[in-house]
Amino acid sequence: MITAMPASTTRARASTATARVVGIVLVAFFALWGLGGIVLFAVSSGGEASTMLALPASETDAALSALGWSSPAVLTVVVVAQTAALVTTTIAAGFILASPHPTVYTTSLAVVMVLFVATGTTAASGWTTALPQSAGVSDAATAVASIAFLALAPLFPTGTPVPRWGTAIAATWLVFGSVSLLVPWWTLGDVWILAGSATALSLVTLTIVAQVLRFRHHSDRTQRQQTKWVLLSLSLFLLSLVPVFITPPGTIDAMSGPGGVAFQIIRGLIFMVLFTLIAVSIALAITRYRLFDVDLVIRRTVVAGTLVLLVGLVYATAVGLAALVWQGSGVVAAVATTIVVAFAAHPVRVRLERAVIRGVYGERGDPYGVVARLSDDMRRLTSTAEIAEHVADVIVGDLRYSGATVDVDVADVVRSFDRGDSTARVVTRIPLVHDGERIGELIVRADAGDTLSAATSRLVESVATQAALGIGAARAAEEVRKSRERILLAREEERRRLHRDLHDGLGPGLAGARQRVEAAVSLQSSHPDASRRLLQEASDAMADLLADVRDLVHGLRPPALDELGLSQAVLLASRPLATGGMPQITVAPAPADLPPAVEVAAFRIALEAMTNAARHANARSIGTTFERTAAALIVAVADDGDGIGDAAPGTGRHSMRERAEELGGSLRVTTRRTGGTLVRAELPLQAEGPE
Repeated sequence: MITAMPASTTRARASTATARVVGIVLVAFFALWGLGGIVLFAVSSGGEASTMLALPASETDAALSALGWSSPAVLTVVVVAQTAALVTTTIAAGFILASPHPTVYTTSLAVVMVLFVATGTTAASGWTTALPQSAGVSDAATAVASIAFLALAPLFPTGTPVPRWGTAIAATWLVFGSVSLLVPWWTLGDVWILAGSATALSLVTLTIVAQVLRFRHHSDRTQRQQTKWVLLSLSLFLLSLVPVFITPPGTIDAMSGPGGVAFQIIRGLIFMVLFTLIAVSIALAITRYRLFDVDLVIRRTVVAGTLVLLVGLVYATAVGLAALVWQGSGVVAAVATTIVVAFAAHPVRVRLERAVIRGVYGERGDPYGVVARLSDDMRRLTSTAEIAEHVADVIVGDLRYSGATVDVDVADVVRSFDRGDSTARVVTRIPLVHDGERIGELIVRADAGDTLSAATSRLVESVATQAALGIGAARAAEEVRKSRERILLAREEERRRLHRDLHDGLGPGLAGARQRVEAAVSLQSSHPDASRRLLQEASDAMADLLADVRDLVHGLRPPALDELGLSQAVLLASRPLATGGMPQITVAPAPADLPPAVEVAAFRIALEAMTNAARHANARSIGTTFERTAAALIVAVADDGDGIGDAAPGTGRHSMRERAEELGGSLRVTTRRTGGTLVRAELPLQAEGPE
């Protein structure tokens, strides 16, 4: 049956689609307008830098000549920087529009960012040269972009004013910018200039303060990770506008001489670099921390490749600047200096590219380093919880996957340790196996578009191997510690039981028998019949006491061990397990002259393992062997049954392991290749159990 979608849902989806389409169209238009204008300017300038400054060509050429700069070199550096800033901002805007639920604020932010950068380049000059009638439109676009961007800044990243007075800041920016266009306050006298500059500086300060307060007091850990670098770059950009606000419009553009020309060119480059940082920080926040709830459907290679390209553009700009600075020192000096700067900056470029790759992919490109650091970390981590949490942190933090879960089987209870997004899609599940036993599982999750390559798959498997080794060792150490604690408690409880049996049972019984004997002696002459009756009662009581003592002794050490030896004692005790001749039980001869504690432990473990095979595994045959090595007695019980699951209740596995560990030994339960179960206990001949 097809169910109609609610009208509200339909309207919401239509609104979302409309906002995204409008945003994409405007971003594409302004980006193409900016890039086209930059190209037009570069073509129409004729290689003369004076065309981008509000100075006569003669003054500009004289200033550049005094600086030792050439017009073509200056234009090249400026065009490269402007293109890089516009391309980066357009990519960041595209990421913002990829949000599953674009809002008016996020759409406006994406559009205004691109328009703001485009109008800050030489694009307007290029279009004005090609189409003189477009000069007014370019000026209006510049004003609208500036006012809109400054009004949106206090509301980043949600569009909601936090703190609440952020709305007042945004509204004041709108009013102040609009009034400044209608009534240029810088033309009204010193008082108005002072008031206007103070207002602009106050708004910049309050915008930064509002963002800091939002970051520190109104954001959780995830939100802080999303916005910290964006806020830093945004604050630096706003601070770079201070010279514009504290000087009357046109003052900076009218600066002449070598210093003035250099200041104008460098200020424009700084403007582009700082806004490029804003765009890059937004792109990284989206790819790493899902800013604006963007679930990327593009491959991270696109992001990494784009950012590496931008690093290359910055590198080219640096080399171009070197050529620019030394242009006036002669061809040989300029070429030599450019080569030196290129080689000196190359390591920086390589490190920046690596940093970009690491920022997007984490440490996936350094598998040996990841495994080596993880191995070192395992040495200082002691508990299964610490190791599991650290492994999950490595998957999410170092390898940049969106989520990870480490499941650990501790005492037949599975504990899960999660990091990152637990709702992301699962890309792989790797069992954690230690010493032939499955002890847990590593689950890796990733965003859409993020795949698990063959190399990365091997890296994750290596991480899982290290995790299994660490968790297995920690779990074994914890089990040994808990086992010894249980052994000590059991031993103390056994002593209390013996004390209770002797004090409450044997002691009063002996006292009663003694009283009867004494009474019989005193009545022997006068009442011989009563004396004989009392002696008989004393004899019966002594017989019961002897039976109790025998039971106590048998509990401490089976008499059959001394009477028959280990093999025959095990065979005798296992006879009740065979009903109707099944299962068939065989016990190999055991070595002689074993330490008493080892002999008792071997007897108990062998009998318990045989009981498990007969009662729980439907075994048809059970074989027990005893092998003496130079340092230990090996007890092996093999059956052809159905096997015993790890969590099978009542199998006595813990008690068998405790008996082995009490002597400093170990016990393993594995599945035989031919079917059935093998229980293998190694008991040191020099017992190291707690006293």
